[in-house]
Amino acid sequence: MPAHDAEDLPLEDRINRDSEAKRAVAKLCRYQRVDKQVLLDHIDSLELLPLTEYKKWADQSTLTKVQARALADRLSKTADEIKGFFQPDYFWYLTVQNKKFLWLNLVQWHLRLTAGLVNAMLELSDDRAGPAHDPAEKNTIYARVKLTRYVLDATGKPHDREVAALTAVVLGRETYTADDQRKFRKKHCT
Repeated sequence: MPAHDAEDLPLEDRINRDSEAKRAVAKLCRYQRVDKQVLLDHIDSLELLPLTEYKKWADQSTLTKVQARALADRLSKTADEIKGFFQPDYFWYLTVQNKKFLWLNLVQWHLRLTAGLVNAMLELSDDRAGPAHDPAEKNTIYARVKLTRYVLDATGKPHDREVAALTAVVLGRETYTADDQRKFRKKHCT
């Protein structure tokens, strides 16, 4: 039987071979609102989403960068305001117990995803002044934001250690730590 590179194995097999990543998936899936397949889809998107085809800002957006930053801030603020509008117990009643208003969570999630995409576009455009990123970072920033937001929204906690373990396995970054993930989350997901 031929030996396989870890990169050639299906995602779930790579996760199962890494004890830290396997533990991370198991821990996250204990939460009622975490669907294992959705989680795996988010993890899988880490290696599938290049956002670097359109490198110039003008090729990506009709807004200026200042307007785009303001838009991303407004989107995040609106997501927070939607949840803040309701008393916590009533919001839980609507979205968990009643389930007829689960779309309230989706609206917030999509607003945050859109804000993350705008921020990723700002970060990735090569005409933006700022620190250079390695190619792996450029190709995965949006997917990492999606995964981070999904875990945060589904569990109510950031779970930086678990997200870092999964990111390390998928991207082949053995040195990616919970502290690295915490810094990434604070920079791109707040």
